[in-house]
Amino acid sequence: MFMWKRLTCVSIVFVLFISLLTGCHPANEVAFNIGGYDITSSEYMYWLIQANQEGRAKIDQEIDLLREKETEKQDALSAAEAELSDAENAEISQEGEESADTTAEVLSVDEAQKKVDKAEKEYNAAVELTQAYYTDDDEVNYIDRVIEKKKYSEWVKDRAVELVKNYAAIQHFLDEFDLELSSEDSQELESYIEYYWTGTAMKQLCEANGVSFNTFKKVFTVNYSRSLVFEYYYHEGGPKAVKNDEVVKAIHENFMTAQTLRASLYNEQGQRLADEEIESIRTAFNNYKTKFDNKEMSFDDIYVNYNGSSLLNSDKSSADDSKSDKEASAKDPYAVVYGPDGTSSENANYQQLLEMKIGESRIFETNDTLLFAIKTDIKSDPYYETAETTVDDAIIFLKSDEFTEHLKEESKTLSYKEFDFAVNRFKVKNIDYSDYDEVVAQAQSAQNSQ
Repeated sequence: MFMWKRLTCVSIVFVLFISLLTGCHPANEVAFNIGGYDITSSEYMYWLIQANQEGRAKIDQEIDLLREKETEKQDALSAAEAELSDAENAEISQEGEESADTTAEVLSVDEAQKKVDKAEKEYNAAVELTQAYYTDDDEVNYIDRVIEKKKYSEWVKDRAVELVKNYAAIQHFLDEFDLELSSEDSQELESYIEYYWTGTAMKQLCEANGVSFNTFKKVFTVNYSRSLVFEYYYHEGGPKAVKNDEVVKAIHENFMTAQTLRASLYNEQGQRLADEEIESIRTAFNNYKTKFDNKEMSFDDIYVNYNGSSLLNSDKSSADDSKSDKEASAKDPYAVVYGPDGTSSENANYQQLLEMKIGESRIFETNDTLLFAIKTDIKSDPYYETAETTVDDAIIFLKSDEFTEHLKEESKTLSYKEFDFAVNRFKVKNIDYSDYDEVVAQAQSAQNSQ
């Protein structure tokens, strides 16, 4: 479950990185005892932060929808104003020419003005709804919002307690089933911890806000080990093991392969390529697509033309170096697996790729990448029915929601004690984003100066 672990690690660091709670408090103060496991105030702080981030994401989604409604109303207002302009021009034309054609379907000025007034009123109402989410300083006012009929702070605290219980449940299952990381996984874990602590400014941010390295390491380790519990339940021999035919069906219906040529729009120093260079890549990819569609070039021809060498009959295991566990037993060395969200093979273009026909080519562009893809038939290669990463991803796709719910239900069976004096000191309104904003501003400034 290498990729499950990596995805879990990334989510842990993402949440810790984006928001940190300030304030000093006694080290290792016990905030909860759940199932016999002490949860310190520092650990609770982490889960309060994650719950707050989830709450913010929900509010941000509401704002996005309101922004979309604003745009719709603004477009409607622009259309109404255009109709009013047409009506006024038609009226002027009719006044100046007695023989003017009056059969054209043009609103009267009064009718057009009424449409403008109505559209303007609706647009202003939409703007007002959106602005209600902001403070006078133009910052999103999360704390005064409501989520699922609960005040924001109440929802966040309830969610944090739920997450703390799940956290204890993972520790409980690790002990109950005697699950331990292998030496290889432990070494991998240490490298992840070291990288995220020192390589992403986590050390400075955490220490400045009361999250020690030991707390960070413990949270990271337990959540990294969550995959062991998942494997225990759903892999071969487990009490909830997924049948092979169900895995194969999930692979065939929800995953796909595509021959893929990828070009980064940034150089090795992290600087964005010049517009002329990016346009040159676009031109090359468009030419490749045209020649492939006209059967003038195979994908191997395209790959050789772009990279200088072929992967056919070579010792290389994959056209995509990021697929580290892809083996030579796959029939097509150029094929890359694309899967749904939550899996190691997730991709922003997944839905569009899923809708493509076998053999169809398409070019995708994001802010940092150009991608030329030719969809292939994943069913044509039995390799993917047993490939470890693809099978793991299929099981994650099938059972991750069920597993999350299982943890939630099992956590309710554990003994629970909350120490108010340690918990109540933490207020959602005191969660401080200032350090994060400063780091983001510095990063953006550095990128803009490149």
